[in-house]
Amino acid sequence: AIVRISDMAKDNMTKEAAKKWWKEEIDRIPTVDYIWRIGDKYWLLAAKFLGDQSLWWLIAKINNKPAEFLLNEGDKIKIPTNVAIALEVLG
Repeated sequence: AIVRISDMAKDNMTKEAAKKWWKEEIDRIPTVDYIWRIGDKYWLLAAKFLGDQSLWWLIAKINNKPAEFLLNEGDKIKIPTNVAIALEVLG
């Protein structure tokens, strides 16, 4: 089930507590660091590291960067190493 921070706030969880909970959830996902290079695309990285280009959105979501144009050469991003856990958390 997808749980949104805004939904948790409605359920008497403070915004700060919701953010802490979300960070803990994200931290459950094992990752490797990757340095963004010119020409990189989420779908190419998903194909290379996750074995499925359609999982590009996991990389975008875990880094809170919904599109590649938000990244610059040399930025460090995280790439999930366990698809099952990433899907469970980010789902």
